[in-house]
Amino acid sequence: MAVPRVARSIQYVVIVAWVVSASFCSRHYESSLDLRNPEQEVLCVPDCVGRDCGNDGCGGMCGNCEGPEECLSHRCVCVPGCIGRNCGPDGCGSLCGSCPCPSCEVSETACSPSGICVCAPDCEGRVCGPDGCGGLCGSCPCLDCAPEETMCLDDGSCVCLPDCQGRECGPDACSGTCGNCPCPECTLEQGTCAPSGRCVALLDLEDCAELSSCVDECWLEPFPECTWICGQSAPWQVVQQYESVWDCALEACFEPFVEWETCAEHECAEELYECYGEGYGTCEDILHCIAECAQEPIQALAYCEHTCKFGGSLEAYIEWTDIEYCLALSGYESASWQELAADDALGKFCALEFSQCAYGNNTCEDVLSCIASCDTVLWAPCYFGCLAGGTPGALELYWTLESCLLNECTTMDEQQCLTEALNAKCTGEYDDCLSGAAGAGR
Repeated sequence: MAVPRVARSIQYVVIVAWVVSASFCSRHYESSLDLRNPEQEVLCVPDCVGRDCGNDGCGGMCGNCEGPEECLSHRCVCVPGCIGRNCGPDGCGSLCGSCPCPSCEVSETACSPSGICVCAPDCEGRVCGPDGCGGLCGSCPCLDCAPEETMCLDDGSCVCLPDCQGRECGPDACSGTCGNCPCPECTLEQGTCAPSGRCVALLDLEDCAELSSCVDECWLEPFPECTWICGQSAPWQVVQQYESVWDCALEACFEPFVEWETCAEHECAEELYECYGEGYGTCEDILHCIAECAQEPIQALAYCEHTCKFGGSLEAYIEWTDIEYCLALSGYESASWQELAADDALGKFCALEFSQCAYGNNTCEDVLSCIASCDTVLWAPCYFGCLAGGTPGALELYWTLESCLLNECTTMDEQQCLTEALNAKCTGEYDDCLSGAAGAGR
């Protein structure tokens, strides 16, 4: 059956179109499609035209975004990183904000590396005082300041604050002065400025004894400049002499076995005598003098004994301090002469020291008779005077007798008790004392 002309024409056009299309596709895909293999799959064509990133339509990527950029609609777009930040760069060329931020303190004007507004200490040109953030820029005196620059001004600088409170004269602690002496309210004699800043009058102290007396009075009426005035009122040689006494005493009597003064008098006798000594008497003279001090009022007793001790020679003074030291070690440091006599302390403990101090030519019988004749009121001075008149041997016999008598009687001034003891318990010692007049008693 013949095909109509029109039908043949349409068939021709279709064939031609298919051939042309196949030829074009073959050239475009470099003949990747085998038209002879009907089972081969068609390849996906990536679509990245106008795309910077994202899916290419075929399971691949058109590109990746770097840094803070993110892929939005196939375009790399910078996203600001301001989460948890209120200042500083946002990573996209702009800022997350400035300081102080709306929710910040007024003082929080600096942006930290983490993007938080913080307080920035302001110490430029300041060495002290507040830094604006609750801290300090430093304290006075600063490292580069003078030691006296102890006050911080509002501008942050350290300066010296003059201190003249309660001062009439002398330095003001800032290289200046608080005034000169005599001050407007002072007398003409108050022409010396003391370390305390007061104008004072000096004294005229000529020797070590006067200097010592001046210092002693400072203990009675203490005021800040007292001892300083004493030292400034004496020649430097006298001050040196006085200080040598203290140097010796402080070294020798750091931990004394007796009272400090007793120790100092014994251990530093030469230094003390050089300061106070002024006489030529013997140790026996000192003994008689001190014994008579018992008649003085109690307030004058110390001065009386002091005068007696330093009224003798250096040798006499040393002999006397040996007796005092011996008595102190024996427990009679603060005992009166009446107590010493009543207890026979010299005979019991310090007979050797006493015999080196005072002795005469009297026998034991003479000493005994002398003591028996002593008046009750002035018995102690008389008693020691009697002892001082005996020879060392006579004193030895007497003290043996006295020891026996004190075992029977309370004191040596109880005449009736002593008479009874001489005729009873102490007859042997009494006979030795009497017979010693021609023998051991001399």
